[in-house]
Amino acid sequence: MTAVSAFCGIVILMIAASWLRKGADPLSPGRVFGIIWALSIGLADLKLSVFQHEWTFYGWSIILLGVGTFLVGVFIPHVYFLSTPLLSISEVRTRLQDAARRTVDPDRLYWTILVLFGAYLLAYLAEVALEGAVPLFAPNPERLRVRFGFFGLHLVVTSMLTILIFVVEYMLFMPRDRAKRAVVMGVFIVTSATFLLLLQRYSFAFWGLLALGLTYYGSQKIRLRTVLIAGAIMGAIFVAIQNVRTALYVEQYLYAISKMKFSREYAVFTEPYMYFVMNLENVARSVERLDHFYYGYFTFDWIVALTGLKHWIGEYFAIDRLPFMNSAYNTYAFQWWAYYDFGSVGVALIALALGLMVGFSYHALRTRPNVWTAYLYAIGLTFMVTSFRENMFTRLDAVWNLALMWFVHRFIVGREPDSPAAEAQRQRSA
Repeated sequence: MTAVSAFCGIVILMIAASWLRKGADPLSPGRVFGIIWALSIGLADLKLSVFQHEWTFYGWSIILLGVGTFLVGVFIPHVYFLSTPLLSISEVRTRLQDAARRTVDPDRLYWTILVLFGAYLLAYLAEVALEGAVPLFAPNPERLRVRFGFFGLHLVVTSMLTILIFVVEYMLFMPRDRAKRAVVMGVFIVTSATFLLLLQRYSFAFWGLLALGLTYYGSQKIRLRTVLIAGAIMGAIFVAIQNVRTALYVEQYLYAISKMKFSREYAVFTEPYMYFVMNLENVARSVERLDHFYYGYFTFDWIVALTGLKHWIGEYFAIDRLPFMNSAYNTYAFQWWAYYDFGSVGVALIALALGLMVGFSYHALRTRPNVWTAYLYAIGLTFMVTSFRENMFTRLDAVWNLALMWFVHRFIVGREPDSPAAEAQRQRSA
């Protein structure tokens, strides 16, 4: 074990120990981001694959610049609102439940779920008809998984994320109407099962993290046992998808292509290890070789993609999205797109802005809990957990779903304030 790995291990233990403090919030920004990056850097410094290399001082600087400025951004709201006391987690849950009942119309949310589900099914069936198959049943599932979808139609299909998270919201906060809950759960099952056939894990991970944030702050349902059970189910789904996507004897296959330095007996650890470390490895390798920037093409990828100019611009300027790679692992930590566009200044400013966003959303949730502040911090939580492999805010599917969630809550499911008499009746029936 290296000194860096040992230090990261100590940081992880200190964060874990802080969870034991009475009233501590295990999902607070500093704890979540700290443990994710301590784990990623600690594992990366072990250099257990031939594809890894010793990082230069500049590579280390860019990695730590992004981590450090993000934490500074998180810390600024904490200092700014130092005199404002935070509500306890139990009080946040109580107020969030009450706010949801007062501000979200259950009938509108119910019909919104059904309308989105109908649009999803139509787009899904159209894509399957055009492609001729779903990836799971294709002769070459990995190839079809990558190219499956048609612009416009597939954007609607990716709305499965919004449908599933609205189902979670409905089950958490809306009245216990058994018939409607049965329909909503049917929507959840059909949407999950059909999207699973596309062999795409990202949307399920995104949904799981959003659901974790909403459920933890919006109910008493999150316990260690439920987290372990849910994690085991999600892990089993991911493993099943990976087995179909690669080959039989997947552990040995991944061990071989990853050129691991440890014994074949431990091949089962190959995928989780490489999944964490190669994102950082790709950033550290690439920043020291890059000699040009693209000034927003990647950071605002979702805008370029939405206008239909993404591929035209990429081909015209011969843009290499993934330069200097030396393996099949093609994801990069969140610092990369900022660096590829704007250099080290971009890394610092974008990481700082993201940290401020997460910090202010967390403070809003802990002082003014409502459905939208809960969504905002759940989104920040999702970014932090996935930051070791990407900046999700550069993805069109992520931005599309976040915009859809905002639009629905802003213009569709908000209810008119109750009259005093109706409010009294509601409280008596609650």
